[in-house]
Amino acid sequence: MRKFLRSFTGKFICFFVCVLSAVLTAGSVLGVMLMAREDFYTSSEETLVRDVIASSAYDAGCRFNNEVYDDMVSDAREDVAVNESVEECFAFEVYDDDDNLIVVSSNIDEVQGQEPVTTVLYSPGTFVENEPSTYFTTKVYYDSSVPMTEQMAFYYRLVEFLYSIRYTLGVVAAVSLIIAVISFVILMSVSARRPDNEELCPGVLNDVPFDILTAVSAGAAALILAIMYLVVSETDESYVPMLIFGVLMACSVASILLGLCMSISARLKQHNLIRNTLIFKILRFLWQCVRGLHRFNMNLIRGLPLIPKTLLLIALFAVSEMFAIGFVDFGTRAGCVFVRFIIVVPLILNLAVTLRKLQQSGKALAAGDLGFHTETSTWKLLPDLRAHGEDLNSIANGMNAAVNERLKSERMKTELITNVSHDIKTPLTSIINYADLISREKSENPKIREYSEVLVRQSERLKRLTEDLIEASKASSGNLEVNLEPCEAAVFILQAEGEYEDKLKKAGLTLVTKLPEESLKIMADGRRMWRIFDNLMNNICKYSQPGTRVYLSLERVGDNAQFVFKNTSASELDMSEEELMERFTRGDRSRNSGIEGNGLGLSIARSMAQLQNGSLDIKIDGDLFKAVLEVPVSKLVNSDTL
Repeated sequence: MRKFLRSFTGKFICFFVCVLSAVLTAGSVLGVMLMAREDFYTSSEETLVRDVIASSAYDAGCRFNNEVYDDMVSDAREDVAVNESVEECFAFEVYDDDDNLIVVSSNIDEVQGQEPVTTVLYSPGTFVENEPSTYFTTKVYYDSSVPMTEQMAFYYRLVEFLYSIRYTLGVVAAVSLIIAVISFVILMSVSARRPDNEELCPGVLNDVPFDILTAVSAGAAALILAIMYLVVSETDESYVPMLIFGVLMACSVASILLGLCMSISARLKQHNLIRNTLIFKILRFLWQCVRGLHRFNMNLIRGLPLIPKTLLLIALFAVSEMFAIGFVDFGTRAGCVFVRFIIVVPLILNLAVTLRKLQQSGKALAAGDLGFHTETSTWKLLPDLRAHGEDLNSIANGMNAAVNERLKSERMKTELITNVSHDIKTPLTSIINYADLISREKSENPKIREYSEVLVRQSERLKRLTEDLIEASKASSGNLEVNLEPCEAAVFILQAEGEYEDKLKKAGLTLVTKLPEESLKIMADGRRMWRIFDNLMNNICKYSQPGTRVYLSLERVGDNAQFVFKNTSASELDMSEEELMERFTRGDRSRNSGIEGNGLGLSIARSMAQLQNGSLDIKIDGDLFKAVLEVPVSKLVNSDTL
């Protein structure tokens, strides 16, 4: 079936059926509309026939008036005139404006006692000289005993026929519409197809530009409709030839439009409906010319540096201004100024917006926002600024890559320290246990006891170093578990004062504490908070100058509780604050001073402070060492207390 529909015969049959069904649909719909307007669906057949008789009677009355009144203008008689030149099935009576009977037809006696079918008003002018006359009334009677005229009989039969098919015509319209739609869809699907392959094979009209083809088709259809209108309106032929002629003209118009639709379908399948138009080809040619000229100018302009380019624009502006002042009249000059205004102002605004975006990009980079990206695709009119914006984006991308690489390196280093420390702990535990067992063995050799004591001491030191490494790596990577809860801030100072009393005395240090009068609660993890105090106090005991004072104070600063540790260093502090906060950095730089330590205390304390939403900073002023620990105040507890 598909091959048959794709063949020439199948396409011709579908085309023929589609045209006939479309014309039949249009005619049926038009007939239904006309019959609905003439009340075929609301009136009876007798009423419609009476309307036909009344219409014919009115036309006959007008013709009777035209024939009779010409003879009566020259004959001013007051008696009733009888005219025998009448249509046999109609009789007439004419009354003047005073309701006087002045003219009757010869067959008036045949309709005596009947009601007039219709009444015609007529104003012939004057019957009597110098006596103006107004309207005259002509009553028309129908004599049913006399045969109808040929035209009247045609209308009568037409009304009877239309009345009998008034409902059938709607069904015909629906069925023909369905057939037209089905055949139209089939034609659109098989257009540009052949029965033996799936390749597109458009017809000869496909090479004609679509807009030209559309214009020719529309012109041909309009010409056919104009000819049909002139022939139908100016010809007095019978209705049957006119109907046949109208159907043929309608089929011609439908064939033209259907052929155009098939061409549209073929072009859509080839995706060249718009491209294969004369207008598109002309516009594409003009665009290529403009684009080539634009590229030439842009390449020429881009080749110039920024300063010469700016000087060139200024020179052009100055030359145009001088020309406008010297050679152009005021009106033309005003127009030039207006045109220049509507061109220059958008360019200046565009330049300002572009500079603003570059400023925002620079601020974002300065603030460390490496993810900020400046969109430069729309800056085609400003190539130098566009290149600058792309450079800023490249800087951000490069810095972002460097930061990611640094973070990756730090993470790998932290993981390495953690993994190695865990691997060291297992054999170290065995070393500590066996060293302890050796120290407990009784031996008369004093060297063995000395060696075992050194072994125990150094293994314990190595254990503390390993634990500090693990804790430092966990604290810096945020893997330590922290449980924040309200804590009394002064308790940590009192605890440090009690637990480090003996160590401070042994080191020759005097502790001076300063506490606030009111209660001050902080949000902190008590265990992690004490580790910070423990590390700081250990450093104070190790590195402070003997015979000096150590100051430990607490006060509220804004929304934070501030702990301040102050001591005087025994050795010269010849390094910066940041260097002291680095891992494995000791205050004496010398590894042979006899002071035990691994340089991790401050780093661990700072990481733990940050895990508790706080901060730890150190300041050095000569030999004065100052550590400032700030922890957020517990707002909920303090508000309840208040």
